[in-house]
Amino acid sequence: LMYTMYTSLHLMYAVYTSLHLMYTMYTSLHLMYTMYTSLHLMYTMFTSLHLMYTMYTSLHLMYTMFTSLHLTYTMYTSLHLMYTMFTSLHLMYTMYTSLHLMFTVFTSLHLMYAVYTFYLIIPLYVNPTLCLSVYCSPYPLPWWQIK
Repeated sequence: LMYTMYTSLHLMYAVYTSLHLMYTMYTSLHLMYTMYTSLHLMYTMFTSLHLMYTMYTSLHLMYTMFTSLHLTYTMYTSLHLMYTMFTSLHLMYTMYTSLHLMFTVFTSLHLMYAVYTFYLIIPLYVNPTLCLSVYCSPYPLPWWQIK
């Protein structure tokens, strides 16, 4: 009877030990799964953050390129405006110079006509007999000095 009781207790202990071992193995596997899931979650979060950073960097790069192109366009427009202003001033200066030249030519012709009139035409009316001496003289005198 004692042997049977001992065997029965031993069997119950063996069953308990077996169940405890299975529970320990299950707990160990569950812990490994939990650790794997935790690592996977951390990796997923890192990947998500990395993706967001990559997207931010990409947007920042596009913004930088846009800003660079905008700056280049602004500089080109500024240079073009300065060139246009210079061309406009140059054109106004050219027009002024042209008008000044025409005025100078007109004044020169007017002066030559006045000299012609003063030295050659007026003596015809003052003393027509002395006109020959005025025309033939190498140094013609003005009409008011002719005696």
